[in-house]
Amino acid sequence: MSVVLERKRIDGIEFDNTNGHDSSGVSPLDSIIGESPVMCRLKEFLTRIGTSSAPVLIQGESGTGKEIVAQAIHQSNPKRTGAFIAENCATLPESLLESELFGYARGAFTGAVRDKRGLFEAAEGGTLFLDEIAETSLEVQAKLLRVLEMSEIRPLGEIKTRPIDVRVLAASSRDLTHEVELGRFRPELYYRLSVVTVQLPPLRERHGDIALLAHAFLSESAQREGKELVGFGDSVLAALASYNWPGNVRELRNEIERMAIMANGEVVVGQHLLSECLQAHIGPVAERAPDETLPEAMRRIKREMIERALGECGGNRSCTATKLGISRTNLQHTMRRLNIE
Repeated sequence: MSVVLERKRIDGIEFDNTNGHDSSGVSPLDSIIGESPVMCRLKEFLTRIGTSSAPVLIQGESGTGKEIVAQAIHQSNPKRTGAFIAENCATLPESLLESELFGYARGAFTGAVRDKRGLFEAAEGGTLFLDEIAETSLEVQAKLLRVLEMSEIRPLGEIKTRPIDVRVLAASSRDLTHEVELGRFRPELYYRLSVVTVQLPPLRERHGDIALLAHAFLSESAQREGKELVGFGDSVLAALASYNWPGNVRELRNEIERMAIMANGEVVVGQHLLSECLQAHIGPVAERAPDETLPEAMRRIKREMIERALGECGGNRSCTATKLGISRTNLQHTMRRLNIE
């Protein structure tokens, strides 16, 4: 079980109750790192839905940052003064999940020696985030649907219902429309949850954000490890950008954290600190010649990445720009500058 309680604060910043910004103008969406076109569109969409009280369904592959997005949505909403509670539905068996969500009365089952509040009651006036909701049983799904439709719960062992005022955010790494087709997810609950749907892109579709993410994670890890790490060697970022990242942002974070731990007396993180997985993947691609300058290396790396992406996209420039996480205009300008046909 994973439960997170937060009131008014995110990443150490306290927000006011008027517009979701702190006194220095910092927005909750600033916790979502990314400047690629797809991430700019995502942030603009999250801004539009921030003040709504409707349920939100967040879909995306494992490791794409669904809980971070849920926290940002909560902090952009008037309910940000209440608690933000997160529960991973995949970590508990059905019987325990039901009691965790709805609570129970003393004597409801063997071992229930006292009344216990559920997470819905604990999140009163705030937000409850249900991660991996596709892992819940059809029976629990039916009870969740009633909560969403009636805004009331009934703890296990009780007869009377209790009103609640909670915004529900749900997430799944599986395609819920496919789960509905297979009969594993109730269509009526899917329609209720997906009033607003947020689709998070995998990291392989936002390569332009990898450097930003890597530097942010390096700063966090260096501070945690008490080391002075200021950046990456000229081949490391190219190595990170050329990898497909099946584990998405979470895998990148873990890779950078491991490199920070392994760094010994270095200020700039070198390629020798990359994991065996990345070393095997990149081979000699990111290596530079001994007499190659940094501008020459970066020019070569850009050319290799663009030519590889063009080949994968069959020469389609819009597809190439999306794959590289840059605009089509930026791609065309870079291709002209590098004399790429």
